[in-house]
Amino acid sequence: MIIKNGFIYLSGYKGIEILKFDDPHSPLPIPNLPGLDLNYPTKTFVEDNLLYRLEIQNFEIWDIKDAFNPILIFKSQNSSFEDFVVSSKIVYFINTKDLEIWGFSDISNPLLIGPFQIHIVPNILMSFVI
Repeated sequence: MIIKNGFIYLSGYKGIEILKFDDPHSPLPIPNLPGLDLNYPTKTFVEDNLLYRLEIQNFEIWDIKDAFNPILIFKSQNSSFEDFVVSSKIVYFINTKDLEIWGFSDISNPLLIGPFQIHIVPNILMSFVI
């Protein structure tokens, strides 16, 4: 669950649900989110009106400036990563053997900053923090 700018973002096996949360006594579900209701997101992150979502084999970035009409602005398929962290439009992807760093300052033209081979214990993914 992520709470940002008056919205709650819930990730689950059926996708992502967004609730408008101006009044804590009556959150308003945002209906009809095509694309956000597909697959199982393994991780979701929100920063600067962008929703980053890692699925079983895909990584997506959605423009959520208008939460009632999210727009898919980037999609990468065949991802083998298990976790990611975002910091200032730089995305750090990790699995048990690789770290990849991508720059998304220009989302239409992402820049691979560096792939690195690493040797970690799988449970370290739980403490991957930038």
